[in-house]
Amino acid sequence: MARHSYTQRYALWRAYGMKCFYCQLPLDFLQMAVDHVVPERLIAHPEERVAVDHDYALSDAFPDFAINSLQNWVPTHGGAGCNARKGGELFNKATTLYYLGLVHRNLPRVEAELFLLRKNRQKDNMLGQLAVAREHKIVSQADILGLVASMEQYFEKVEPLLIAFGLNVYELFEENLLPDDAPLDFPDLYDWLEEHLEAQLKASVSTPFHQTELSLRDGECLTVRIVFPDVNPSEIPRHPDPNWEILEVFNFYDIYGIPYSEAFLETEWGQGHSSG
Repeated sequence: MARHSYTQRYALWRAYGMKCFYCQLPLDFLQMAVDHVVPERLIAHPEERVAVDHDYALSDAFPDFAINSLQNWVPTHGGAGCNARKGGELFNKATTLYYLGLVHRNLPRVEAELFLLRKNRQKDNMLGQLAVAREHKIVSQADILGLVASMEQYFEKVEPLLIAFGLNVYELFEENLLPDDAPLDFPDLYDWLEEHLEAQLKASVSTPFHQTELSLRDGECLTVRIVFPDVNPSEIPRHPDPNWEILEVFNFYDIYGIPYSEAFLETEWGQGHSSG
């Protein structure tokens, strides 16, 4: 059996949008299994492996293909989920080449995630574990914010603070948590929720902030990445809407690979468009 490092697993999970490769439903990191599109069992059966390579023309389509590599690994539901249902099944040629094509196109994202994780391995592992721990109520949001405050020098002198906020929209409907004035149709509801978060942040942060990219909207969850270019870590919002969770806390460069000044100061955001 192949052993996947924590870093590789975490990079796969993030690069594929924290969703199962096969069913495309949300995937909890702790429940994730790494599946082989071309079954790993073929390694122990070289004659079958050669036959598959010939019949499927794998070497022609993917010259550097290896069964135990990122070219063949995808995140799936573990336990009795998608990974168990697939098992050691070999898909037909068309399906296999289609899936491997998707994996191949997504490799740059996986490699980018690996680069960022390895660049600051100790910090990233700690924050990744904190995010999982927060999801499972092992640590509180206040604990996470306390950690960020303790890293004031890192965030203040290197790159701006970047926080990813997440919201389970489905739970808002299920638990009847939406106020009466909230729109009930998409995408208006997403827009309303983002404006509500921005208002909450403005009430507790005195310096400008803004989104770094379009929000992620998958029909169930809403994720918003916000950068705080001039904020003092001690001023990080401590009482946002309780329905929002802090998913990630990083500096800007760690996520995007370029300095904030190059990404935004010469754009509309650097010309007074920021919130706050």
